[in-house]
Amino acid sequence: MNITNLTTSQLNQIIAIKEQIEKLQGELEKIEDGHDFPIPMIATKVRKIRRMSRAGRARIAAAQQARWAKVWAEGKTTL
Repeated sequence: MNITNLTTSQLNQIIAIKEQIEKLQGELEKIEDGHDFPIPMIATKVRKIRRMSRAGRARIAAAQQARWAKVWAEGKTTL
């Protein structure tokens, strides 16, 4: 599978499926360990992946370009 050829919606589906798999694996481990009670949320909490929109990324890139343009306009050669 080549990830570079997937659309954003396909990648989101992959992430959702992987999160479901992790949840089910956790439930299987609870059953195997003989626990009938839920494990505290701290131990089972799945870290959510933070995503940035294209517009947000474009704003950051434009701001960085503006900062570098200012540096170059001042003629500074060192950082």
